[in-house]
Amino acid sequence: MPVSTNTLPGLTSRCSRPAAWTRSSPCPSCCPQRTALAMSIPNGAEALTDAVPDLVVADLGDDRSRHARHSIVLCMEVLGISVGFPAAGRGPVVTCVVVGGSQGEPQIQEACELRTAALEVIDQVEDLGRMLSSKLSALNPNAVVICVADVSPAGNRKAAPRHRLMIEGALGYVCRDHKIQQVVYRNGKEVGEALGLSKADALARGKALDSKRSAAAAAALTALPAVSTTDPNLS
Repeated sequence: MPVSTNTLPGLTSRCSRPAAWTRSSPCPSCCPQRTALAMSIPNGAEALTDAVPDLVVADLGDDRSRHARHSIVLCMEVLGISVGFPAAGRGPVVTCVVVGGSQGEPQIQEACELRTAALEVIDQVEDLGRMLSSKLSALNPNAVVICVADVSPAGNRKAAPRHRLMIEGALGYVCRDHKIQQVVYRNGKEVGEALGLSKADALARGKALDSKRSAAAAAALTALPAVSTTDPNLS
């Protein structure tokens, strides 16, 4: 049966294949490296609200005797970003990790570092912003979570934290300039809270996904759906 897809306003179409009612199933026809998560709603697309982001509705047709409900295929990808100064005297490094699937069954889609040889802070900000913009054009994530530094209990007069804030602000602007509506800043403590974990345990979750980019991976996890849902009554 032909399947028509209707992308909700402001969201990106990912799949057009009807959902298989399993906890997690591959979608080889259009995105072989992604995870298609299935869920159902009683009244079709009309029942959706902004609280359920980045969904593509696959209308199963008018045969209500067989398909009492519509199905939704969710193929969400989140870009996690962190900024660091890994070596004294070296420039900043922006770490990027794209994670798809769900928090329960995450999958790394892509990971990279953005580096600049510029010496002046304003030039570093400009270089890294341009690099991220180029990456976003290819990645087209549904959401971005930027992991920022935790608030220091005492005043920190070092230059690196101030430079990091400037870069993080610029990267957030670049994401919004690419029409990505869901752009969030979270520090380490907030990343843990979003996952229901401590900061240390959240970083451990991220490290299990990508041992070299744990902060960015953990940040990305926070914007993924917790689990997929199934409908055992669907025939």
